[in-house]
Amino acid sequence: MPHTLRLFVTALGLAGCGVVTHETRSIPTGSGTAVVAAPDSPSVGAEWVYADGILRGTVQPLATCHRAEIQYFHDQEVAVRASGVGDWLAVGAGVAIAAASIWLIDKADTFSDTETCTTDAEGESCSSERENAYVLGGVGTALGIGLSAAVLYGIVTGPSETVEGEADREAIVTRHPEPVPCHAGPIDGLGLAVMRVDQVVARSTTNDQGEVAFAIPRDITGALTVVIDAVPEGLTALAEPKTVVGRVQIEP
Repeated sequence: MPHTLRLFVTALGLAGCGVVTHETRSIPTGSGTAVVAAPDSPSVGAEWVYADGILRGTVQPLATCHRAEIQYFHDQEVAVRASGVGDWLAVGAGVAIAAASIWLIDKADTFSDTETCTTDAEGESCSSERENAYVLGGVGTALGIGLSAAVLYGIVTGPSETVEGEADREAIVTRHPEPVPCHAGPIDGLGLAVMRVDQVVARSTTNDQGEVAFAIPRDITGALTVVIDAVPEGLTALAEPKTVVGRVQIEP
């Protein structure tokens, strides 16, 4: 019977050796319209005024965007497992296990019915070779038939699928050529930073009118660049961090 158990374990391994392929599926989930930024064109801008150590400006949406028709998708990364040679070998192994077990049951009466007793931590137990043959034959028959039936069911019902990853995305179907403002209303809550080369000189955030002011240290002079530093959730389609909003020159 140990040989039968080893064959059963091997058959289980073969049953897992089907052909696995990976697919990317895009499921349309809807459509709509949106204002989208033009490639390589800024969506916001500002005029800057420096006086008495304060740099002021009003950030406004530019009319550089376009209306677009948008298609929305739900993408899935799917692993598809189809039956392979290993599955059929597993079916054959299951049949072999069942056949050997049935043979064992058929020959059980030829085994000795003399009981042999053993003692372990749980106490004394007795059994004969004939009794063991019936038990092992019954277990082996059930395992063999069960394995073959389960694998055959998988073959008959077709490939199995497992979703390994999924995400939503959108794609521009049509972009209208007429430029439109990139945002309706003031640019509120946009985080900005004043940079001198790679050094952050000052940070501030626009108010509900799009106005912003920076206190520039007295020892800072020369060419400064204003960039987007933090984007609130409602403006993510309009602005990206590190985008340049303006340049100023501060004289000593």
